Amino acid sequence: MRILGIESSCDETAAAVVEDGERLLSNVVNSQIDIHAEYGGVIPEIAARSHLEVVNPVIKKALSDADCTWNDIDAVAVTYAPGLIGSLLIGTLAARTLAIIHDKPLYKIHHVEAHVYANFITKQGSRHIIDKSKTVEPTSAVVFEEAVMGAPSPVSRMPRAGEATRKECSEKMIAEVGDVLNAVAKESDEKASRRAEAVVNSSDLALSLPHHQPTFPLLALIVSGGHSQLVLFQNHGDYQLIGQTQDDAVGEAFDKVAKIIGLPYPGGPAIAKAAELGDPHAFHLPIAKLAGEYDFSFSGLKTAVLRAVQRELGKDFTFPSHELPALVNDELRHNMAASFQYTAVKTLVDKTKKAYDNFQPASVVIAGGVAANQELRRQLREALPIDIEYAPIQLCTDNAAMIAALGYFRAHIDQPADPYDLEVQPSLSMISI
Repeated sequence: MRILGIESSCDETAAAVVEDGERLLSNVVNSQIDIHAEYGGVIPEIAARSHLEVVNPVIKKALSDADCTWNDIDAVAVTYAPGLIGSLLIGTLAARTLAIIHDKPLYKIHHVEAHVYANFITKQGSRHIIDKSKTVEPTSAVVFEEAVMGAPSPVSRMPRAGEATRKECSEKMIAEVGDVLNAVAKESDEKASRRAEAVVNSSDLALSLPHHQPTFPLLALIVSGGHSQLVLFQNHGDYQLIGQTQDDAVGEAFDKVAKIIGLPYPGGPAIAKAAELGDPHAFHLPIAKLAGEYDFSFSGLKTAVLRAVQRELGKDFTFPSHELPALVNDELRHNMAASFQYTAVKTLVDKTKKAYDNFQPASVVIAGGVAANQELRRQLREALPIDIEYAPIQLCTDNAAMIAALGYFRAHIDQPADPYDLEVQPSLSMISI
């Protein structure tokens, strides 16, 4: 069973084809990191416009890389929650329209749950070769309908009495793009031109995939810019949230600390690189003590970094914090990066170890963008008495392969979503589905 996955929850436009929930046939990711870096974070309006410009070329390339036509695709899976509302609307609009005109079942996917399923991809198709040098030709709003609709395809279901035809409904959905664009802030021609130069980012080498899929019960540590939580899976679709952050997600803490010590956005990779040159024990930073034995807190750690930097620079707490980065020298920057990373990772690992000891799962996985952190992988491997096979770094950050993989398993336990009625849910938590 071949699933086309579509992901657009934040600042990556992605499409992938996965076979039987385990074999990766294609994985195309258009990243907006360079666009948002100058702002120090994701700008929702800019993100939505960028998705609109590249969603169709990304999908077409994913099908081409997988050597698939629409006749080879059995279903479409798309992220509908959580995420930025404008970004979600673009991806779901494309998926809904394609599902209708190609008469394919549509499965709605929770983005955070999908991160876990990056660990279920264990095989790779022979045609999965991505060239970093290739660019995706952007699609304007004017030609969006033409690009998505493409050649006419047969429609198997006749409309019910009083119901609009599929084509009319598709055209109505496509018209929704106009509403999205009206909500998007207008920018200069220069910035629009930069957005149009969308590079497809992925690996040009074979991915280092796990040798086997994790077994249930499964303990998942999900860590990203928006989420830090421990989830115990008994089976596909059967899980329990046992712990989560009480304030900042760990990825957000990485971004904020990077800003304090003068490192670029995104903070995770920048801190990891700087930490290689620093002493992880140069600063003794606190680990929050919480009532929930599996819960996390990172706001205090972030504040402790700020106060430590202020002390090192001889600045009191009233000094404008935005002026601090320019005063931080390389030695202080490297040592603080290493100390923060060590403490943040230790917080995650200690809680995961406690959950492992109490629940004794058969498998443990880490998922989400922060799962790419090598210090986290090292500490977790040392702390747990079982072998851990990590998903490749390329599948830790937002991608559509994880969406397609989960789509396969959802197809066996869920009914397809109605493409006419599917709505995005920007704030939906895992415990609500």
